[in-house]
Amino acid sequence: YDSHYAVVRKISNEVYHPCEPHLTPDYDEIVVFSNKQILPRYIIYFSCTPHGLDSIQPITTVPLPWREAKILILWVDDKNNPEREYVSQLLRKKGSRVVLLEMVSSSEIMVWLERYASLCNIAERVKIITNRTRAGDEQAGEKLVATLRGDPRYKRVPVTIFCGNKTAVQHLHAPSKHTI
Repeated sequence: YDSHYAVVRKISNEVYHPCEPHLTPDYDEIVVFSNKQILPRYIIYFSCTPHGLDSIQPITTVPLPWREAKILILWVDDKNNPEREYVSQLLRKKGSRVVLLEMVSSSEIMVWLERYASLCNIAERVKIITNRTRAGDEQAGEKLVATLRGDPRYKRVPVTIFCGNKTAVQHLHAPSKHTI
């Protein structure tokens, strides 16, 4: 299904962008790209909770595919990326023990990590793929890396950044420090 969930901030009248981890989201957004994907049997309710990652309650179980997966790939991209779709199709066809979780913002990844990190053996199983540029922010990928490296729990999570200009992110690569 070509759909996603994101936390967003209101930029201007009727313009919303994915919320970065250091900002407080204004709304939850569910996007469905085809009306054939709408679930008319379900009504989804949201309730307001205190803002900030500190208020997120950890979850005590994870979905079965995540438990059985050898690798969990968190792929953050705010566009419908053909490479991501190709990888997703490959993983489904091969019956791989790799699970691809698609996200649209850095804040969505941080919320996922806060909820599931303690249950998913982060250091060994989770890999992150991101674009350098998202929602008009040319350094969105770099900011995500900085956020991850600033938290000891996520410091060793491998991150791959897609970028047309590798010199723009070369400073992030430090193999001796295991940073990227």
